[in-house]
Amino acid sequence: MAISRGQITIVDLNDAKSLNLYLSANQPTTQIFNRENSSYVPNYTASPFLVISPELYVSGTSTNVINNIKTTPIWTINGSTDLAKYGATAATTAPYALTIKNNMTTTAQMKVECEVIYVDPVTLVETKSKSVMT
Repeated sequence: MAISRGQITIVDLNDAKSLNLYLSANQPTTQIFNRENSSYVPNYTASPFLVISPELYVSGTSTNVINNIKTTPIWTINGSTDLAKYGATAATTAPYALTIKNNMTTTAQMKVECEVIYVDPVTLVETKSKSVMT
């Protein structure tokens, strides 16, 4: 009768936190152009403008922790950080919303990206997170 000996290592992967970065908009993100009267629906040039807000959640909590980021988010539209050419401005304080005041006259689609660096308040570990809205 053989006796075998060995070691088993069990790693609990459920203890790690996960970050979820979402982008929410105050208006529909699909814009329709009416050729009969040359109008856009919704019209982003009139109030209320299109406002895209980042929301950051840590697993196990239901609180938006966007205030725990290292610096202001890095916003890009169609790969460009030149937000002005899209009539957009980014807030430098929480909730760090991106406001777009132009209709989509020069482009058929806008790919809006937001990148943040989250700082864990307990461990001070920095984690990068990115979200995209088209």
